[in-house]
Amino acid sequence: MLSTRFSRFRPLRSVLAAAALAMLAACATAPGAGRVSSDGVDVDPNQPVRVALLVPLGSADPSREVLGRSLVNAAQLAQADLRNATIDLAVYPTAGTAEGGAAAASQAVAEGAKIIVGPLFSTATAGVEPVAAGAQLKVISLSNNPEVAGQGVYILGNTFLNTADRLV
Repeated sequence: MLSTRFSRFRPLRSVLAAAALAMLAACATAPGAGRVSSDGVDVDPNQPVRVALLVPLGSADPSREVLGRSLVNAAQLAQADLRNATIDLAVYPTAGTAEGGAAAASQAVAEGAKIIVGPLFSTATAGVEPVAAGAQLKVISLSNNPEVAGQGVYILGNTFLNTADRLV
């Protein structure tokens, strides 16, 4: 019964794993690259890059907990595949709320994150945006809501408009 209940998340897990792999691969540096700077964020290719992964853990909703654990597992698998990249993956729970997103982003900034991946939900992304903007960090939100994009927030989720364009 339990496996049947969560089987609807199977396609989502595959998409999330691929997205996590793509995001972490983008953090890898090219051999011989020097110091990289973009919008005030300095990255030394000889030092680990701290990537903050904001996930919907810490809520009372069991389906959000499953999604959060799946995202963490996918990111850790992707990190293991990147043998030459020096990534310090730090996971922060958001509970899927704006307040949780803001708190997670504040903690990530305080701990030296260079980029924020997540959150999954647009409500949490709305809480992350002002904190990340204040620290001049980019956010790759996993949301599919285009309304949260802008001001340094990019969405990786498949939007309804993109899906409709492909169907037409």
